[in-house]
Amino acid sequence: MYVIVNHNIADPDTFWSMVPEKASNLPSHLKLHGVFPSTNNLRCICLWEAENPEAVNKFLRDSFGDLTKDELYEVNAEAAIGLPATFANAN
Repeated sequence: MYVIVNHNIADPDTFWSMVPEKASNLPSHLKLHGVFPSTNNLRCICLWEAENPEAVNKFLRDSFGDLTKDELYEVNAEAAIGLPATFANAN
């Protein structure tokens, strides 16, 4: 399933300095498809592929602690526009 994460970032300098290392060492059960930060780096929307939102949330909490407050939700893939073709074609 696809999961959207809406990040509200408390400490953008620290958060963004950690992102490259964390994104390059993802657990095999997670896939990060897109990262879309705001121009001031205080907010970010990410598109993940995972078994459930809780798996993404666990990774984020373990990786970033309280640097972000996040809203996570499962994407309605049937109604979505622009999902990666690899997953969309599998349905």
